[in-house]
Amino acid sequence: MAMELKKSSVIRLNVGGNKFCTSVDTLTQREPNSMLAAIFSGRHNIACEEDCEKGDIINFILSNATMKFRGFNLSGLDLSKLDLTKIDFSYACLRNVCFSGANLRDASFVDAKLRFTKIKSACLVNCSFLRAILYNAHLYDADLTNANFEAASLECAALKNLKATNTANFTDAYLISSGVQDVNLQHLVGAKLGVVTACGNGFICKKPDEIR
Repeated sequence: MAMELKKSSVIRLNVGGNKFCTSVDTLTQREPNSMLAAIFSGRHNIACEEDCEKGDIINFILSNATMKFRGFNLSGLDLSKLDLTKIDFSYACLRNVCFSGANLRDASFVDAKLRFTKIKSACLVNCSFLRAILYNAHLYDADLTNANFEAASLECAALKNLKATNTANFTDAYLISSGVQDVNLQHLVGAKLGVVTACGNGFICKKPDEIR
């Protein structure tokens, strides 16, 4: 549905339940390379939420690789096997998103919420998960070369057969209640592991009060 907007038009945004008011001019001039700026620039038709399908969102991501998706809710999308290099997902809500087999080289997930995400056989080279929440996430067979998980929360996450963990940064990462397999414990120096208990080919990070 096409819609003409003046620069002075007031836009009401609902971001995670928090409501904001701003103008079209502010959205398009403050961060001209952001997805919000693109949406309200007049170059695209504006669609009602009920008219949008997941496929439309994925196509938009693929056609705007240089855009920022900071703070957007992309929960439930299947982004597996896609080239998502250098995309900025900072502050985004990515619950139940599937990134399996995706190329996420140089992508940013700073302060993003990745609860229950599946990241299997993905390229995470140079990715930043600074302060990201990966509660109950599945990270299997991923390449973590120079990936940054500093202060990230991986509570209840499953980490298995991760590559190049010796180059990744896990400083202050919270791994308590997570399960880790085929990963060198020494590569997790600086992480908050709780009490490490051997289990099969790996270990479980337990809370002290869970040890009897």
